[in-house]
Amino acid sequence: LSAATEKNLQSSSDQETLASLQGELSHLNEVIGRLENENKHLHENYERKLGEKAADIETLELEQQNQVEQIALERKRLITQCEQKEDELREYVEKQSLYVEDIKNYKQKLDQQQSDFEEQ
Repeated sequence: LSAATEKNLQSSSDQETLASLQGELSHLNEVIGRLENENKHLHENYERKLGEKAADIETLELEQQNQVEQIALERKRLITQCEQKEDELREYVEKQSLYVEDIKNYKQKLDQQQSDFEEQ
């Protein structure tokens, strides 16, 4: 009788241990499920933010390229403007040189006339 009672008690203890382990296993499976779900959401957020950053970088690159093109156009415009001003200045200097030459010739003529007049 004592051996049978002891065996029943052992069996009962094993069943309680088994039930306890099954409860812990169930709890751990729930925790694993929550962690997997949280990991999935974190990964989705990471992918979304990564995509946003990639889009931001692409936008910045396009803006930078546009600015480079605008600067190149402005540079070209300024070079053309400077070349035009240089041509205008060259033309002005040439006209002034001709004007000075005309004045010198006119002065020589006047000097000659004065000299001729004084000789008479």
